[in-house]
Amino acid sequence: MISAKQVFVTGGQFSQNHYHGLASLGNKAPIDILTDAVAPSAFHDSGARFEPPKCHPLMRVNILDEIMHWIVGQGKEAQAKPFMWLSGTAGCGKSAVAQSTVELCLERGLLFASFFFSSADHIRNNAETLVATLAYQLYCAFPETEVQTIILSTIKQDPLIFKRTVQRQFTALVIQPLRTYFSKDSSNQPWTPFLIMIR
Repeated sequence: MISAKQVFVTGGQFSQNHYHGLASLGNKAPIDILTDAVAPSAFHDSGARFEPPKCHPLMRVNILDEIMHWIVGQGKEAQAKPFMWLSGTAGCGKSAVAQSTVELCLERGLLFASFFFSSADHIRNNAETLVATLAYQLYCAFPETEVQTIILSTIKQDPLIFKRTVQRQFTALVIQPLRTYFSKDSSNQPWTPFLIMIR
């Protein structure tokens, strides 16, 4: 250790630097904070999931028809039954049904966000990146709308939102933007189905 006694310095330039993680996070754009928190391997079409399980065209037709009817055909019934839970034993094909449902939505031009968990992938074997991944897909699905505005302003107000509880994140970044978007005057617009697939 250097002692301060009997030290004489002439000339030179002195610099003192401090690094504070939160300050640098505060300078980051909200969209960058969002994309840094996303798990791209959880997307329905991620290269990390290649080749994802799919239903055989003739198998599980009744289940897929029932799910698509629930997504597309319910209209006012959507408010009464906003959630569908698909359950079954391990290996019965839930992942294949989920993947096929998302692909059918894509083919029909329906808006959706998805997150596919995997026990073999440390990035998507827990809920840490769930909300950021869904929020990013909402951001992309609703361009130039209040959905984007609310997501970015929430992150700007709280750059550490992704360190909050999953419930807090989900309310602020998924429920609130969608509630605002779908609650605007819809008397002149047809009901638009939207799917969030979590598997």
